[in-house]
Amino acid sequence: MSQMKTPGVYVVESDAFPNSVVAVPTAVPAFVGYTETAQRGATDVTHVPVRLSSLAEFEDIYGGAPKPMFKLEVTDEQRVVVEADPTSRFNLYNGMRLFFDNGGGPCWIVSVGSYGVEAKRPDHFGEAVWEALSKEAEPTMVVIPDAVLMPDLAAYKAVWDKAFAHCTAMRKRVAVIDVFNGDKTRNDPSGVDVIRDFRDTFTYDDLSYGVAYYPWLHTSVYSSADISYANIHEDSRAGLANHIKSACEGADNGAAVATLADTMAGDDASAATVTATHQALLVVSARYKDVMQALLRAINVMPPAAAMAGVFTRTDNTVGVFKAPANTGLVSVVSPCVALSHDEQEDLNVPLDGKAVNAIRYVTGRGLLVWGAWTLDGNSQDWRYINVR
Repeated sequence: MSQMKTPGVYVVESDAFPNSVVAVPTAVPAFVGYTETAQRGATDVTHVPVRLSSLAEFEDIYGGAPKPMFKLEVTDEQRVVVEADPTSRFNLYNGMRLFFDNGGGPCWIVSVGSYGVEAKRPDHFGEAVWEALSKEAEPTMVVIPDAVLMPDLAAYKAVWDKAFAHCTAMRKRVAVIDVFNGDKTRNDPSGVDVIRDFRDTFTYDDLSYGVAYYPWLHTSVYSSADISYANIHEDSRAGLANHIKSACEGADNGAAVATLADTMAGDDASAATVTATHQALLVVSARYKDVMQALLRAINVMPPAAAMAGVFTRTDNTVGVFKAPANTGLVSVVSPCVALSHDEQEDLNVPLDGKAVNAIRYVTGRGLLVWGAWTLDGNSQDWRYINVR
C-alpha cells in the first residue's frame, strides 16, 4: 500500500480472502519403454511425452500387449523346461495394467520404439527421451519397466545412467527402479548376488533420487484365456507333441490325442484351428495342461516398479503425501518371486553402505505387503524416506 502523505479521500481495496493454494498431483509417473505403436491420429509420437489417464487411452495411442513366445525342451526324464524368448518380452504394457490396477491415475508415456526392434539396446533410451521429458513440469517419477530386459547388467546400468542423471538434474522427480534379475534369489546357484550387483551398479552422487524394490512378482495380469500353443515356437511344438503322445500310448483316447498333437505341430496356424485344438488338448491331455500352466506362471512374472507407482498415487490420493507408501498390499499380485526372511529384509532396508532396497514380502496373517519406504540414500538424515523426498 502506498503512503498517504496528503489530505484527501483514498480508496483502498482489500482482499476478502487469502490467496488459495492450488492443488497439484504429487505422484505422476513418466513411463518409458517399448510399445506396439506410437501413433496419435496421423502423428508419430515416438520419443514424444504424451499425457493420459487410462489404459484405454494408452491402447488407443500405443496399441496392445506383446505376444510373448517360449521355447520348450523335453528332457530324458520327460520333464518340460520352459524358456522365454527374450526378443518377445516387453514390460511396459503390462506395467501399465499393474499401475492402473493399483490406483494409478494421470501419467506420461514416452515410447522408445516398437515391439519389432531386433534387440533391446541402451541407446533406445538416449538423450532424445530425457530432453523431451525435461520440458514437462508435471511428472514426479520415472519408471522404466523394460530396463530389466537389457541383455546384461552393463546395458541395464547404461539405461539408468541417463535416467538417473535426468532425475537429479530436474531436482523434483525420483527414479522408481526394478532390480536387475530380481526374480532370482540372493544365493542363486549361479553364484550371482543380485542385490550386491545392484548396489555395485548404482554409484551416483545423490542417491536420494532413486527408489528400488525387490523381488519381482508373480501376478495375475494374464489369464489362461490369454495363452495357447501359439505362444510356443514352431520348432518346439514337435517335441511337445511327442511328449503328449507318449503319455497316452495304449490309452482309449490315444488315437484322438495323437491327432490333436499332430495338428498342434502342423502348419495350420489359423485362429479357429488353434483355439479348437488348444481347448481339446486341455481336456484330454494332462501333460499339455501342465505345460500351459507353466507358460502362464512364466508369462505373469513381472518387475514391481510400475505397480509401486500406482501405490504411490493411491497413497497420496487416499491418505496424503505425508503417508509413506508402505505397509500396504498390491492388487493383481499373487506372491513375490523370492520369499524373504527377516534377516534378509533387514539387510535390504538397512545396509551398512546405505543403499536401501525396499522389500516386498509375505507376512503371516497379513498377506503380501510392501515393506519399506526407503530411498537409495538410506544413510541420509534428511532424504532417507520416500514420502519426504
